[in-house]
This record gives sequence, structure tokens and C-alpha cells, in this order.
Amino acid sequence: MMAEGNFGVMGPVPVYPSYSAYATLHNGHYLGYYLDESKQWGMDMEDIERVYKKSVDNNIDVKCLVIINPGNPTGNVLD
Repeated sequence: MMAEGNFGVMGPVPVYPSYSAYATLHNGHYLGYYLDESKQWGMDMEDIERVYKKSVDNNIDVKCLVIINPGNPTGNVLD
């Protein structure tokens, strides 16, 4: 079991399917934040913060943040 209680895993959208499946398989929530295609699929910190705050407001215990470009191996470097 990954965690007990009402937990969530934050990760990118689009997503490699196994990341969202792992959270669901262990009775958790996959909390998707959106990558910005216009910025070479870069992260948007405002969206990550929005998803995190919404999850906490809904009593979801965020356990981890997955940082990956699902289009690997594109060579994208995140700031």
C-alpha cells in the first residue's frame, strides 16, 4: 500500500498511463496538473499550486509530485 487514508499523487497531463494507474490501484487520487504545449510541454507552477491547494481544500493528503515529460526521450529540460 502506498499510503493510508485519503491520499493523492500529483502528476502531469498528458500522463504516461502507469502513473495514474498506480494511484488508483492503491485507492488514491491522481491529481493532474497540465503541461504547457506552447512552452515545449513545460510545467506551469501556477497550475501546480492550484491543483495542490484544491486537493488540500478537499482533504486529500498529497504524498508526492511526479515531474516528468511524458514524451520522453524528447530531451526537454525543466527550469
